[in-house]
Amino acid sequence: VSSAIKQASTMIKSNHRRFSRGVIVLLSNSFGKRFATAIQEASNEFKETGQELISIDYSMELSAGMGLEDIASPGYYFKGASNTPDINAGIISALCDGCYSIGGAADTYKIAEDNCETRKGFLPTVYDDEHNYFLSTCELATVAG
Repeated sequence: VSSAIKQASTMIKSNHRRFSRGVIVLLSNSFGKRFATAIQEASNEFKETGQELISIDYSMELSAGMGLEDIASPGYYFKGASNTPDINAGIISALCDGCYSIGGAADTYKIAEDNCETRKGFLPTVYDDEHNYFLSTCELATVAG
Protein backbone atom coordinates (compact mmCIF):
# COMPACT_ATOMS: atom_id res chain seq x y z
CA VAL A 1 0.00 0.00 0.00
CA SER A 2 2.81 2.44 0.82
CA SER A 3 4.44 1.94 -2.59
CA ALA A 4 1.06 2.47 -4.28
CA ILE A 5 0.57 5.74 -2.37
CA LYS A 6 4.08 6.88 -3.33
CA GLN A 7 3.57 5.95 -6.98
CA ALA A 8 0.20 7.72 -7.13
CA SER A 9 1.76 10.77 -5.48
CA THR A 10 4.52 10.83 -8.10
CA MET A 11 1.96 10.57 -10.91
CA ILE A 12 -0.10 13.41 -9.46
CA LYS A 13 2.99 15.63 -9.22
CA SER A 14 3.84 15.13 -12.92
CA ASN A 15 3.75 18.12 -15.28
CA HIS A 16 0.79 16.64 -17.13
CA ARG A 17 -1.32 17.07 -14.01
CA ARG A 18 -0.20 20.48 -12.80
CA PHE A 19 -3.76 21.82 -12.55
CA SER A 20 -5.25 18.62 -11.16
CA ARG A 21 -6.29 18.31 -7.59
CA GLY A 22 -4.35 15.53 -5.88
CA VAL A 23 -6.62 12.82 -4.54
CA ILE A 24 -5.94 9.17 -3.78
CA VAL A 25 -8.92 6.89 -3.16
CA LEU A 26 -7.95 3.77 -1.20
CA LEU A 27 -10.49 0.93 -1.12
CA SER A 28 -9.45 -1.73 1.37
CA ASN A 29 -10.49 -3.84 4.31
CA SER A 30 -7.25 -3.48 6.28
CA PHE A 31 -3.49 -3.62 6.04
CA GLY A 32 -0.91 -5.62 7.96
CA LYS A 33 0.56 -4.24 11.18
CA ARG A 34 4.10 -4.77 9.91
CA PHE A 35 3.47 -2.27 7.08
CA ALA A 36 1.63 0.30 9.22
CA THR A 37 4.60 2.64 9.75
CA ALA A 38 5.56 2.78 6.06
CA ILE A 39 1.93 3.32 5.03
CA GLN A 40 1.45 6.06 7.64
CA GLU A 41 4.64 7.83 6.48
CA ALA A 42 3.66 7.63 2.79
CA SER A 43 0.16 8.94 3.49
CA ASN A 44 1.48 11.75 5.70
CA GLU A 45 3.97 12.82 3.01
CA PHE A 46 1.16 12.93 0.48
CA LYS A 47 -1.26 14.85 2.74
CA GLU A 48 1.41 17.36 3.85
CA THR A 49 1.51 18.71 0.28
CA GLY A 50 -2.17 19.68 0.51
CA GLN A 51 -3.50 16.58 -1.21
CA GLU A 52 -6.42 14.45 0.00
CA LEU A 53 -6.42 10.73 0.80
CA ILE A 54 -9.85 9.10 0.87
CA SER A 55 -10.04 5.77 2.68
CA ILE A 56 -13.07 3.55 2.09
CA ASP A 57 -13.06 0.71 4.61
CA TYR A 58 -14.87 -2.46 3.51
CA SER A 59 -13.97 -4.57 6.55
CA MET A 60 -16.82 -6.54 8.09
CA GLU A 61 -15.64 -6.36 11.70
CA LEU A 62 -15.39 -3.14 13.67
CA SER A 63 -11.66 -3.51 14.35
CA ALA A 64 -10.68 -5.13 11.05
CA GLY A 65 -10.05 -1.91 9.12
CA MET A 66 -6.93 -1.30 11.11
CA GLY A 67 -5.23 2.01 10.39
CA LEU A 68 -7.44 3.04 7.49
CA GLU A 69 -9.01 5.86 9.48
CA ASP A 70 -5.56 7.04 10.59
CA ILE A 71 -4.20 7.43 7.07
CA ALA A 72 -7.26 9.20 5.63
CA SER A 73 -7.43 12.98 5.38
CA PRO A 74 -9.74 14.51 8.02
CA GLY A 75 -13.36 13.88 7.01
CA TYR A 76 -12.43 11.42 4.27
CA TYR A 77 -12.71 8.06 6.06
CA PHE A 78 -15.79 6.04 5.12
CA LYS A 79 -16.88 2.74 6.62
CA GLY A 80 -18.45 0.27 4.21
CA ALA A 81 -20.66 0.58 1.17
CA SER A 82 -23.70 1.48 3.27
CA ASN A 83 -22.63 5.14 3.17
CA THR A 84 -22.68 5.44 -0.64
CA PRO A 85 -24.20 8.98 -0.71
CA ASP A 86 -21.59 10.16 1.80
CA ILE A 87 -18.81 8.45 -0.14
CA ASN A 88 -19.94 10.02 -3.43
CA ALA A 89 -20.16 13.47 -1.83
CA GLY A 90 -16.74 13.03 -0.22
CA ILE A 91 -15.08 12.02 -3.47
CA ILE A 92 -16.69 14.88 -5.40
CA SER A 93 -15.61 17.36 -2.73
CA ALA A 94 -12.05 16.06 -2.69
CA LEU A 95 -11.67 15.96 -6.46
CA CYS A 96 -13.13 19.33 -7.34
CA ASP A 97 -14.14 21.03 -4.11
CA GLY A 98 -17.83 20.53 -4.86
CA CYS A 99 -17.81 22.18 -8.29
CA TYR A 100 -19.65 19.27 -9.89
CA SER A 101 -22.64 17.21 -8.87
CA ILE A 102 -23.80 13.72 -9.74
CA GLY A 103 -26.42 13.84 -12.46
CA GLY A 104 -29.15 11.38 -13.24
CA ALA A 105 -28.32 11.13 -16.93
CA ALA A 106 -25.93 8.76 -18.68
CA ASP A 107 -22.48 10.13 -19.29
CA THR A 108 -22.19 9.93 -23.05
CA TYR A 109 -21.37 13.26 -24.64
CA LYS A 110 -24.56 13.60 -26.72
CA ILE A 111 -26.84 12.78 -23.78
CA ALA A 112 -24.90 15.16 -21.54
CA GLU A 113 -25.09 17.88 -24.18
CA ASP A 114 -28.87 17.38 -24.59
CA ASN A 115 -29.33 17.37 -20.82
CA CYS A 116 -27.45 20.66 -20.49
CA GLU A 117 -29.43 22.21 -23.34
CA THR A 118 -32.72 21.14 -21.71
CA ARG A 119 -31.62 22.84 -18.51
CA LYS A 120 -30.53 25.93 -20.48
CA GLY A 121 -26.89 25.26 -19.68
CA PHE A 122 -23.72 24.58 -21.60
CA LEU A 123 -21.39 21.61 -21.63
CA PRO A 124 -17.83 22.91 -21.24
CA THR A 125 -15.09 21.44 -23.39
CA VAL A 126 -11.57 21.11 -22.04
CA TYR A 127 -8.93 21.62 -24.73
CA ASP A 128 -5.81 21.99 -22.61
CA ASP A 129 -4.49 22.60 -19.07
CA GLU A 130 -5.48 26.27 -19.14
CA HIS A 131 -9.12 25.45 -19.98
CA ASN A 132 -9.11 22.77 -17.30
CA TYR A 133 -7.71 25.21 -14.74
CA PHE A 134 -10.28 27.87 -15.64
CA LEU A 135 -13.21 25.44 -15.43
CA SER A 136 -12.03 23.94 -12.16
CA THR A 137 -11.58 27.33 -10.46
CA CYS A 138 -14.56 29.31 -11.69
CA GLU A 139 -18.02 29.09 -10.22
CA LEU A 140 -20.41 27.62 -12.74
CA ALA A 141 -23.90 28.97 -12.18
CA THR A 142 -27.26 27.93 -13.57
CA VAL A 143 -29.36 30.81 -14.86
CA ALA A 144 -33.08 30.37 -14.24
CA GLY A 145 -35.06 30.69 -17.44
